[in-house]
Order: sequence, then C-alpha cells, then structure tokens
Amino acid sequence: MRAAAPPPPQQGVHDEGGEGVGALRVLQITLGADTLAELDAIFPSPGPNGSKPAPEAYAC
Repeated sequence: MRAAAPPPPQQGVHDEGGEGVGALRVLQITLGADTLAELDAIFPSPGPNGSKPAPEAYAC
C-alpha cells in the first residue's frame, strides 16, 4: 500500500517562525573587484555623468 503524498504548501500560510511556507531567503554573496568590473562593463552607468545615483546620473 502506497502512502499518500503530502498536500502542497499553501500560499499565505506562515509557520511558527513567521516565515512564509516555501519562502525564499536572501543569499548573501561577496563579489570580487574583477567581477564588479565585468558587471560595470556589461551594464555601464547611465547618462553622461558617470556612476552617480539617480536622478543625478540622468541629468545633463
């Protein structure tokens, strides 16, 4: 006799720790300088003013 499969988790249901059932946790990673430089090359800063926070980066 086969055992019944457990029911799927329900959205919005929380466990004792206050975390959502099936919730994803943030992954903490550290990127090296070479990886950050590669990302800067792939995704350059917007606008003519270089790497500044928005909206300054988009200002002319």
